[in-house]
Amino acid sequence: MEEPLIRNSFYEFLMAWQKFEYLWAQQFATECTFTFQPEVMAGGVIAFPDHDVQMFCESVTHTFDYSGGFSTSATLTAPSLTKGVRVDRQSMPGFALGGGVNSVGALSG
Repeated sequence: MEEPLIRNSFYEFLMAWQKFEYLWAQQFATECTFTFQPEVMAGGVIAFPDHDVQMFCESVTHTFDYSGGFSTSATLTAPSLTKGVRVDRQSMPGFALGGGVNSVGALSG
């Protein structure tokens, strides 16, 4: 990886690792459309408790149209399993383990 401002091999490795992690998460990017959800914000976490999965929200667009309806479109990446999933993860192998989130997408303690 060529970065002209990085002159130390350690920092070059960290930059390459960050790029790898970002591109790894992007392979799971998906566009989702919901009924109007004003609490969905870019940079937040959205939980799907019925499926024990949470995802990071990269971008979001809220549409306000009285004739066409109100909707929310979001680009979601980086799926992970929520708390409460069995430790053996036989139902969803390969997913990262994430923390719990509450119903509006904020991280819970």
